[in-house]
Amino acid sequence: MLQLAMLMPQTIGEKLKQAREARGLSLEQAAQVTRVRIHYLRALETDQRDQLPSIVQGRGYLRLYADYLGLPAQPLLDQWEGRTPPEPTAPPTPAGEEPSQAGLIETTVDGEQAASIEQVETGKEAAGQITITEAELDEGAYEPTEIIQVSPHVEKPGAAATLQSQAILKEIGVTLRQRRESISLSLSDVEHYTRLRQHYLRALEEGRIDDLPSAVQGRGMLSNYAEFLNLDVEALLGRFADALQARRIELQPAAQQRASRPVASRPLQTVDGQAPEAIA
Repeated sequence: MLQLAMLMPQTIGEKLKQAREARGLSLEQAAQVTRVRIHYLRALETDQRDQLPSIVQGRGYLRLYADYLGLPAQPLLDQWEGRTPPEPTAPPTPAGEEPSQAGLIETTVDGEQAASIEQVETGKEAAGQITITEAELDEGAYEPTEIIQVSPHVEKPGAAATLQSQAILKEIGVTLRQRRESISLSLSDVEHYTRLRQHYLRALEEGRIDDLPSAVQGRGMLSNYAEFLNLDVEALLGRFADALQARRIELQPAAQQRASRPVASRPLQTVDGQAPEAIA
């Protein structure tokens, strides 16, 4: 019976649990860092997919959890989809013929090289992914205290006033796009869960306010999108209000613009705690 269990391939959940326990981590610690609720992590470790909110969200949680544990995510995602490639097998040795010593040495070297390469690639993948935490996708997925903050917005001295509203809108768009891409969601996925049309989602991510039905509707769409991504909704809506105020000033005649007060900057951070990329 023991031999049969040893021959059976590990499930995704067993691999995750084994990696977590090998690092001396508790589920509470993993949930705190990944910002995924404990019962979803437990569902992954026990292979209970029916306890996850959706297939798309489950894949996102799996990728994040694997990266956090230092496991290569793609093989686990392939196994999740039932695409696990068969294990390579050595050619059979004819009866009565022992494998040559040279062949054994060559195989050992190749195995070490493969392990080394895999370790390096795993390290690269983990380094590139863990700095950005993956948000839970539905409204009840995170605890209320788990709202993700965004990095302070820094105004560029001497920036042209006519570009201020567009810069703020693009800053908001960068925050949205970075979060969406960090959890491997397409605009089609977001449209499915939020019921917001893709061209409006794209307009929000690209800072194209003129392509939204109206400023009021755009504010509502931004609120829904930010809440879906578990971003700080109030901070983003505050920056959106800044953009609208700056836009009104920009559309005023030059004489009135000189008398208008500058728009105050509100704090805004990206997922990884760094300011959004500068907008030229």
